Amino acid sequence: MKYTKTKWKISMADYKIYTIDDENNYNILATVNPIKNDWGQADANAELIAAAPEMYEALKNVTEFMSGTNLKNLEILKDLKKLLKQIDN
Repeated sequence: MKYTKTKWKISMADYKIYTIDDENNYNILATVNPIKNDWGQADANAELIAAAPEMYEALKNVTEFMSGTNLKNLEILKDLKKLLKQIDN
């Protein structure tokens, strides 16, 4: 999967998810808007989106680890692989 590999950060001033590249350029990846003026939910959504790269890598690592153990036939591993395939496509 090809995605922006640098750390994703949040600007809580304007709810933008961004990265800073090697040349110190500010690159906006997404903007989170509150639903029904629920700023607490907007905070949570921004945190979740910003954590996506780390969650993806953790999902890959857990799936690879479980595939190499006696846990490889568990239904949860099938679900993890299905999720990875959905993300990677």
